[in-house]
Amino acid sequence: MANEDAAPSPKKKVRWGRIFGFMLLLVLLGAGLYGASWLNARRYYLVVGPTDVRVGRGRMLPMGYDPFVPTEPTQRKAYRTFPLPGGLTVERGERSFFDRVELDQQLYDLLVRSLEHTLAANNARTPELSVAYLEQLRALPGLNVEQRGRVDALGQQAIFVEAKALEAQAVAALQQAIEKFEVSAKGGAPVATEARARAAALTALLQRLRGEAVLLVPPPAPAATSTIGAAAP
Repeated sequence: MANEDAAPSPKKKVRWGRIFGFMLLLVLLGAGLYGASWLNARRYYLVVGPTDVRVGRGRMLPMGYDPFVPTEPTQRKAYRTFPLPGGLTVERGERSFFDRVELDQQLYDLLVRSLEHTLAANNARTPELSVAYLEQLRALPGLNVEQRGRVDALGQQAIFVEAKALEAQAVAALQQAIEKFEVSAKGGAPVATEARARAAALTALLQRLRGEAVLLVPPPAPAATSTIGAAAP
């Protein structure tokens, strides 16, 4: 009788089974959340928005990210937020990568396209944006030799575009100076003679600059002629 009294009742067995099952479920859920958080913390996020591009690093949570700031100060410039030039058509949205080199390749493509679009537009923001894009491209660690060569070539093109802008500013300044000298040359002011001489000298210089600029422009390439359907001799 004593052994029968000491044996656990069926209700107690069910209760302990439920407690054990609940604890096992909690352990499995915790392990799943930790695993998802561990994976997310190793993700890089590339967010292409309507006006800019941002880079993030996953949090130690199942989802979400913070701005990616590398521990190496020399690489922080490579992953900063950068603006997209107006009129550039790119695929918007959020992408994630476990491989940082793959992230670098995506950034390289976006930055090169932004730089080429900016240089072709050649507007007031071209010098500022060109410098920013080039600095970020040169800071990317995951580029190969061929890609770095292309970045250098784009850097030379950016300098050329900047030089042309400075040349245009200089020509505009010369034209403005000529007009002012011509105004001061009118009447009998003591500076009239010198003003006329300076206006004539600057006019000759401006004409020479414009003439040389025309000569420096390469002629258009001849159009290719098709021989399809041509009569045989």
